[in-house]
Amino acid sequence: MILLINVLLTDDVLNQDTFRYQRGFLDYPYRPHKYDKIDIFKYTLASYAVIPWTKVLIFCELDNQYKAQKEEIQQFVEKEFNGQDVKLEFYRNSHQKDWQKLFVDEIENKDNLIWFCCNHDHPFIDYDLTVLERGIKLLSERQYPASIYFSHWSELLNKASYIHNERPGPVDVYDKYVGFQLINNNDSIQIINQALYKLWWFEEDYGDAFLPRSDYRLADKDGNPIGYDIRKRHNMLNHYCFVPLREMCRHYDGYGHVSINPNKCPALVIPPGFFERNVAIRFEEFSKYNNEYVNVDPSKLYYSIIDKNGTDYKWLAEDIPLFWKKYIKQIDDYNRDTFAEDRNEALYDIGNASMGIFGRHLFEQTWYQQWEKLNYR
Repeated sequence: MILLINVLLTDDVLNQDTFRYQRGFLDYPYRPHKYDKIDIFKYTLASYAVIPWTKVLIFCELDNQYKAQKEEIQQFVEKEFNGQDVKLEFYRNSHQKDWQKLFVDEIENKDNLIWFCCNHDHPFIDYDLTVLERGIKLLSERQYPASIYFSHWSELLNKASYIHNERPGPVDVYDKYVGFQLINNNDSIQIINQALYKLWWFEEDYGDAFLPRSDYRLADKDGNPIGYDIRKRHNMLNHYCFVPLREMCRHYDGYGHVSINPNKCPALVIPPGFFERNVAIRFEEFSKYNNEYVNVDPSKLYYSIIDKNGTDYKWLAEDIPLFWKKYIKQIDDYNRDTFAEDRNEALYDIGNASMGIFGRHLFEQTWYQQWEKLNYR
């Protein structure tokens, strides 16, 4: 599988109609560390580095405020992807002709699967690669346009729970996945096969439209569209989509833009000491938050995004993301049995977070037993 990242790092608000994410108590001044877009991008890259790639293609345009950190990114990429076939460029593919040239030069004869990502902030947070590996096998067997939607987990589980305009057909149940036809979707956070890449970038002529991402669509402050949206093409987009039954990635800023309760599925935060490989994790029932630790207490009512003394995560030790392992210095001892039930309830809340808005529930789904088997401990 090829890793393909195409991003712009900027602090400017490019889309005036964009939802403004609320991160509560997760960042400075409530926490001692200030993290910028470069840090979040590096954190995401570190998470992808645990996945074996046939090739790594990173196109990273830096806005003026970040151009001085070009060497920092270069050194980080070299260190994290050491020994892999890496191409790092400090510009973006921005037009259809660029995407077509990239395919011919770097993809066509290399690998059928592409981790296609035009975002800097969807880290891989699964604790092992088993779900991803199963998905790769499923996707590899498809010759028609198909994908794995690797992020926005609870939102995609909701799509699998009822018939609607993006998912008009039935849901198929697989080992560790559900699958369905996805209509008019070109989101740039999917593992795609070459057939889907060609559907997006070769089948119709978009002229000289500015397209730095497959789902490029901007709006002004009144919500009026700016620029070209490839969903308006003559032939409607239609591909088969696999959705994992365990969360693989999460948006760093959470899902407030789709009305998901941040106390069900909270935003992420870079753990203190991460870039120094000095992360300490505290598993205990606590009353006061400690800024020097990742604070984990599944029995807490509130996450730390909501409550200054809340929990960062509702995990057991075996839920710690795979990519954290080499960054951890200390994990405090704890009584696993004390936390297991609360941890399972919290995981149900994450999976059900989007469905609950519409009055649907995980336990009502035909694939719920599969979900439960894969997630509960």
